[in-house]
Amino acid sequence: MKIELKKCTPEDRSRLARLMQLYIHDFTDFLEWELNEDGCFEEDVVDDYFVDEAKFAWLIRVDGNLAGFVLVNQETVLKENTGGHNIREFFVVRRWRRHGVGKAAAVETFSRFTGKWEVRVMKKNGKAEKFWEATISAYTGGKYRKELRDDNLWRGAIFSFETN
Repeated sequence: MKIELKKCTPEDRSRLARLMQLYIHDFTDFLEWELNEDGCFEEDVVDDYFVDEAKFAWLIRVDGNLAGFVLVNQETVLKENTGGHNIREFFVVRRWRRHGVGKAAAVETFSRFTGKWEVRVMKKNGKAEKFWEATISAYTGGKYRKELRDDNLWRGAIFSFETN
């Protein structure tokens, strides 16, 4: 199985937007998101990744087939991570979950930028929290920090670490 990240180009915008619909659908397990009259979820994230050079979008592919996406920006919550990178959104389609695809894509993403990293997980997303804790712990050899927040900046876990 070959797992790769492909940098999104403007031609990938509609592909990413459709994958974002699947991603948002997964969140309806614990968030009250409603479909609009066109049968879609409203989202205002995708376009920024095609106009802001400080934001990065990749499609995750398995053996050449679409399997998800990774969005990275520099919008950190913790002051000590200012200037670092943040996993803004991360999605692997259900077909490829629990096959190592998410972990491989996360590790590849972390390796693309050196320095400070922050990964935030919503309080209600326990499965994602377990995934990120295991992935980051393995990647850093246990050299990370986990902070639980419940304030106006974030509600949930924040994982903080550095890459070389």
